Amino acid sequence: MKQLESARLQRMLAVGIFIVSVVPLTLFACGSIGYVKTLSVREVEATAQQRVAHGARELSTYLRGKVTLLSTLINLHPIEHLREVETFASLLQMVNDNGRDSDIIALQLLAIDGSLLAHAGSSHEEDSRRDYKEAQWFNQVLMGGVAVSDVFVDQRGASNFIIALSDRRKTCVLRATINPLLLEAMLGRIQTTPNNEAYLLSVNGAHPAAGLKKQGHLNAIEHRMLKNYQQINVVQDKEFLYTSKWFNDSNWKLFLKTHFGTSLDGYYTYRNLAIYVVLVLSACSMLFSMIISRVIVRWIEKRDQQQKLLYSQLVHVEIIANIARIAASVAKDIGGPLQQIQKQADRVVKLHLQEETRYTNRYQNNQDALEKIQIHARCIRTIIDRLARFSQKIDSEYDIQLNWILREFLSFYEKEAEDRNIAINLHFDEQLPTIRTDGTQVQRLILDLIENALDAVGSDGQIDIITYCKSGEVCVQISDSGPGITSERMERLWQPFVVSRGASKGMGLNLSMYSNIVYTLGGKISTKDRPQGGMIVTLSLPVRG
Repeated sequence: MKQLESARLQRMLAVGIFIVSVVPLTLFACGSIGYVKTLSVREVEATAQQRVAHGARELSTYLRGKVTLLSTLINLHPIEHLREVETFASLLQMVNDNGRDSDIIALQLLAIDGSLLAHAGSSHEEDSRRDYKEAQWFNQVLMGGVAVSDVFVDQRGASNFIIALSDRRKTCVLRATINPLLLEAMLGRIQTTPNNEAYLLSVNGAHPAAGLKKQGHLNAIEHRMLKNYQQINVVQDKEFLYTSKWFNDSNWKLFLKTHFGTSLDGYYTYRNLAIYVVLVLSACSMLFSMIISRVIVRWIEKRDQQQKLLYSQLVHVEIIANIARIAASVAKDIGGPLQQIQKQADRVVKLHLQEETRYTNRYQNNQDALEKIQIHARCIRTIIDRLARFSQKIDSEYDIQLNWILREFLSFYEKEAEDRNIAINLHFDEQLPTIRTDGTQVQRLILDLIENALDAVGSDGQIDIITYCKSGEVCVQISDSGPGITSERMERLWQPFVVSRGASKGMGLNLSMYSNIVYTLGGKISTKDRPQGGMIVTLSLPVRG
């Protein structure tokens, strides 16, 4: 049983130490992981905003430069000169810096009515149209002078940008088709990693323009961002960070869709490292808590053994004191029979010495003296047998009978009670069951209770001893007709080193010590005032089979 309790205590201590050490560590790790994630997300946001802002400036600068270049060309050359095939082809080469950049793949010269006047560069089915009068971008040029738009999708599925503008007199329109590979390269520099997406959306969001847009339709976040006209707009969901910025007079919007999974590599590395450290430290803490709990339990067991040893020594000292008191009582009881034996022995000697008494019935007198010696010798033998039975140690956890113990102890005090005119009234339940308990401790308790009752009465009083069984407990009730205890002192009786009697009335009841003894036996002890005066002490012990 004690081993099970020690194991349970060790487990509880180990769990407690483990929780106390691991919980703060876990909270700190979670807090630091959250803090690092916040910093990482902010860093990703800042980086995305910088890239989008730089990309929008680069696109705007590029488009403005091409518009300026084309405007210079159309205003420097008359329309008759531009309509010449060789001249128009040389203009394309000049725009592309002799073919080294090739950012403009085609040039077209259009009349005000939308008809095609001249063409240079790559051809497309769109180019076969001779009338652009109904095209949206053409009307935009006639109204505003300049238009930047995507007008057709090439064989690769990429939208082709065009820059169209008219001369000052609006006699013709010059249209340049931008190389989509150039725009894709610019967007690729913004994208930086394959898992990110950089793309352009027109103001109406109807057509994804040249870029790396993987989805065929706009999602809800992209629709909301197209309606937001802030300089830089940032929105995030669980998986992506969306960053956008308007350019080209808010006709186009540059989007950067950043994937958190690849952009937060530093955070994920720190998170995994923190989790690994927590797991390692938790394992070390578990081992440490098991070792410490084992050391603590062993220390407690050692202290408990030392306390038990000291307690057994104190019990031994008190038993010796009880034996001394009993020995004094026994000496008093034996003194009477010994005196009679000595007296009768002296008488026999005198009868043998007195020769002149031969004529008397000497034999009869000797016989009477010898019989008295035998009677008193048997009395002494009875007292010695009782003392021997008392001095016998009752093994712990052994069946004992409280009625028998009470009768044995009371036999030592019959003479003392008779001399002090104290009536001892016994009311024993003869059907009282035996109890399995520590007999030595029970002997000590009952002996002290009887002696304190005798000390409390003093002389000319009575002591009532009652035994009964109630609710699975064997009870011994000892009441005396002594002076009793005041209510103030009754409250202090359960405090350590407080006794029920003064120094003149013996050792007194040390109920604090008694309650500890009874608690170890699984019982209880209580006190109360006796209605007729005095005190009642009730000892209850469990019946255990």
